[in-house]
Amino acid sequence: ILLIVYLIEKRTFKKTIWFGIVSFLLMICLGILTYNLHDQRQFADHYTKIISTETNSSSAITFEVREVLKPTAYHHKYIVDILKVDNQSVSGKLLLNVQKDSLSNPLKVDDVLITANAIQNINPPLNPYQFNYREYLKRQYVYLQVYADEASLLKLTSNSKSIFGYAENIRDKVTQKLKE
Repeated sequence: ILLIVYLIEKRTFKKTIWFGIVSFLLMICLGILTYNLHDQRQFADHYTKIISTETNSSSAITFEVREVLKPTAYHHKYIVDILKVDNQSVSGKLLLNVQKDSLSNPLKVDDVLITANAIQNINPPLNPYQFNYREYLKRQYVYLQVYADEASLLKLTSNSKSIFGYAENIRDKVTQKLKE
């Protein structure tokens, strides 16, 4: 429709407002479409459609580390992509909290792991006007979290390297060279 209105407006000497209205409506529709396509909870294979947080049941969860976040005093934090839940292929992002240990090595991007820990809701802020980490993660399309320790994570062998893994390797090399 936009192309037709453009061609009509181009040929006429007297310009009208129709091209502006159609382009404005097209941009609004494009924005709505983009927002809905990025909201993964609307897809049938999203993990929230399969796992219930109310029952507190544990399922075998296979996931791939996508991003390493800043650690807290007690946990290493990661954003992970869920690959399978009980051998059923799913999609979506999850917050993984791994308990800190002096003998354990932090996970790397593109590591594939399995755990059987229960998925939990992300805690809301305890005080009014406090930073709402739950809402922040919701805007990042992360809705639930898992707490685990090093013993409950089983690392699988994976040769797949993504662009995130290559970027993390370059970042680590640059950081190491700067420390030297």
